[in-house]
Amino acid sequence: MAHDLGMAYLVLVVIAGAISSMIFLLSVALAYRRRALPYMLISVALGGLAARSGVAAVEIAGFISFHLHHTLEHALDGVIAITLLAAIISMGTLATQTGGDSWDE
Repeated sequence: MAHDLGMAYLVLVVIAGAISSMIFLLSVALAYRRRALPYMLISVALGGLAARSGVAAVEIAGFISFHLHHTLEHALDGVIAITLLAAIISMGTLATQTGGDSWDE
């Protein structure tokens, strides 16, 4: 029974990873097209989200310990948060440089 639950969990993690990876690849294509820092930073954040599924899958498969899995996921959470904040800050800086105010437009 426990093995069946582990396999079901692995399948869910793989599906989530596949969806996250597709969103990440789409964001990379958009960042390449726009060639703007905020888009690139958002792509990094979405890459971190996809990587979280990879870390979970590697732990389920038994390649890393639960403690390392836990540490890596918290590190990725930090990367995601920092890059999203940097994207928000860079958007404000970009609006200031171009003379636009994103709230009034």
